[in-house]
Amino acid sequence: MPVVLGNPDASTVITMVSNPNCNPCARAHSFLETWIAGRDDIQVKVVFATADHDNDIRTKVARHLAALTLSNEKKIAERALTHWYEQKGNFEAWAEAFPLDKAIPTNDSSERQKQWCKMAEITFTPTILINGYKMPDPYQLEDLRYLLN
Repeated sequence: MPVVLGNPDASTVITMVSNPNCNPCARAHSFLETWIAGRDDIQVKVVFATADHDNDIRTKVARHLAALTLSNEKKIAERALTHWYEQKGNFEAWAEAFPLDKAIPTNDSSERQKQWCKMAEITFTPTILINGYKMPDPYQLEDLRYLLN
């Protein structure tokens, strides 16, 4: 249950494995959001690497975003993700700014994302995958604009 940015039907899929409290992840999100703004040929899926503990702020953020996504609030989930990365830290104020209409169970989503990260051998965040393949080492995130032209 990733947060999907851009065109959900695009054939080019960039997956960003992120940690909600990671400054490099916040910069990567900002770059990707700006870069795909004028494009309709790319979708970005944001998957969260968290501890999957109820009292962990990263898990709380990931579950809240999953609930927004599951409630078909795609644009709100996008705005909430952007806002989180801009203000990181105050979960209660952030969750109040992006309330859930109803209780949606999301514990399963954070557990599945954790298991997917383990299966995909994700060892750091952000990790970028292009159509399921990790971006090669010599390339930086900003090189995507040249690789996917």
